[in-house]
Amino acid sequence: MYNNQITQWYEQIKAYIDGLNEQNKQTSIQAVLQVEIYKNSLAKARLPISISLNDEQFTKQQKELNKILKQAEKLKLTENSLSSAQSLYQQCIHKEWLDGSDDTLSTIELIQQQDLYQLWIRYALLFADGVTPATHIAKLTHSSSCGSAIIDAISDTKIGFLTTSQVDKPIYDGAYPNASLSKIAKFLLLSIDDVPLGVLLKQGNYTPLTKFFDAVQLKQVGDGFYHKLNPSLMADALIKQVYFPVDDSYHQLVILHSSSLIQEIYQRYFQKQVRDARIKIEKQQQENKYHQDILEQIPNTLTFSTVASQPQNVSVNHGSRGGNIRLFRASPPIWQSQPKAPIYYQSLFFDRTLNRMCKENIIGLQQMLITFDKANISFKEPHRLQGIINWLNAIIDDVFDYAQSLWNLPSGWSNHTENRLPIAHQLFLDSQRNDELFLAFKQSEWQKDLVQDFVFWLNNKLRDADKHFSVSEDHSRIWRKIFADRLREYVEQWI
Repeated sequence: MYNNQITQWYEQIKAYIDGLNEQNKQTSIQAVLQVEIYKNSLAKARLPISISLNDEQFTKQQKELNKILKQAEKLKLTENSLSSAQSLYQQCIHKEWLDGSDDTLSTIELIQQQDLYQLWIRYALLFADGVTPATHIAKLTHSSSCGSAIIDAISDTKIGFLTTSQVDKPIYDGAYPNASLSKIAKFLLLSIDDVPLGVLLKQGNYTPLTKFFDAVQLKQVGDGFYHKLNPSLMADALIKQVYFPVDDSYHQLVILHSSSLIQEIYQRYFQKQVRDARIKIEKQQQENKYHQDILEQIPNTLTFSTVASQPQNVSVNHGSRGGNIRLFRASPPIWQSQPKAPIYYQSLFFDRTLNRMCKENIIGLQQMLITFDKANISFKEPHRLQGIINWLNAIIDDVFDYAQSLWNLPSGWSNHTENRLPIAHQLFLDSQRNDELFLAFKQSEWQKDLVQDFVFWLNNKLRDADKHFSVSEDHSRIWRKIFADRLREYVEQWI
C-alpha cells in the first residue's frame, strides 16, 4: 500500500507539471535556481583572516566586498541575472573572499543534470514563501492583507453553530501572496485520499516526493518545504480585529473567514451546474410536471464581493467563485400566524402543532425500528444505530423549533391561572419569565422531568405504529441520553 501510494503521487505530480506545458522553460528554471545558489554562496563572502585590521589594504578590500555584497543582494531571481551572479562569484573566489572548496559548484552541476520535474519542484520550493493550503484565508478580509492563512484542524462541533469542523471533507484552499504563485498553490493542493500534498509536507511527511529525489536531496527539499509551510503566525493591520476587555487590558481576536466553508456552500448551492439544475426543476414545477429531484429554495441570501474584478488575487478557490461570498439568512422565518400558548395541555407533547411538526420524522424512525424488529436484526450495529440517532435528532430538532416558535409570545405567558403545563415544561417554553417562584424552579433539576416526559411520549408514538412492536429499555436509554445531551446544549445556548 505504501509503495502504491508513492507511485500514485509520482504519477499525479508528473501529470500536473506536464499539464503546465513549461517544457520550454527548463533552461530558464535551471538558471533561476543557479542564481539562488550563487546568491546564497555570495552572502557568506568574508575578508581572509590573513588581512590584518591594521593592514592598509583592509579598508579598500572591505569597500570592494561591500559593493559586491550589495550587488549580490540586488540580484533578481531571473534567467538574466545568471551571468552577473557567476561574475560576482568568480570575483570573490579570485579575491579569496570565498572558499572554493565549498559545495557551490557541485550543487550547480547537480542542478544542470536534473530533469524538468526535479527542477520544477525545486523552483516551487524557492518561491513557496507564503504559499500554503489552508481552510481560513486572511486575504478574504482584505486582498492586500499579509496575515497568515491557517488550517483549522479542530474537530469539535456544536449544534446551532455552522463551523468548518461540520464539513465531512473540508475543501482546502490555496493561499498565496500574489496570483502569480497560483501554480505553486495548486501544486500543493494535489491530493490523494483528500489529503493535499502541502498538508503532508507541512507535517514533515515527504513520501510524495520519494521517486523524484535520492535520500539526501529528498531531505533537503522536504525540509525546505516544511520550514516554508510552517512560518510564524502573524496578523496584519488590514485584517478586521475585535477587542474586548479582560481585567485591565484587552484581548484581541483576528477574524479569519473560512474559505473551506464558503466553498462548500458555493459548490452545494450556487455553482453553475447546481443553479442550472434548480432552474430545470422550477420550469417543471411551473408547467405542473413531475421531477424526481427536490426543489430547494434559498430565500434572502446575501452576496458580497472581495476583489470581484480580480478574485484570483485572493486565493485559488476565491477565483473559482468569481470573488463572491454568499451568506444565508440567520434569523428564523417570521410566520403570519401567531402561535397559541399551550396552557390547556397537561404536557407540551400533547400539543397538536408539535405532533404535526414531528409526524414525518417519527414515521421515519418507526419504519426503521419495525424493519429491524421484523428482520430480527440488532439495531446496535454502528451503521444502523447511527441511522436511528439521525431520525431521533430530527425529532428533537422539531421539539426545539416548536419551543422557539413560542418565543414570539409575551414572556410570562405561562403565569396564567388556567395553565395546566408542568413546571418543567413551562421553564422550557417560557424561559424569559422572571417571577421569583419561576426563578427558584430554574435552579432545580427540571430537565430530568422533561427528558422523562419526552421518552414517555416518543415511546407511545412508536407503539401506535404497530401494536406488536415493543419499545425496549435499550431504546428508551438511547432516547433519554440523546435528548438529555441535546437539551443541556440547548439550555446553555438559549435559556
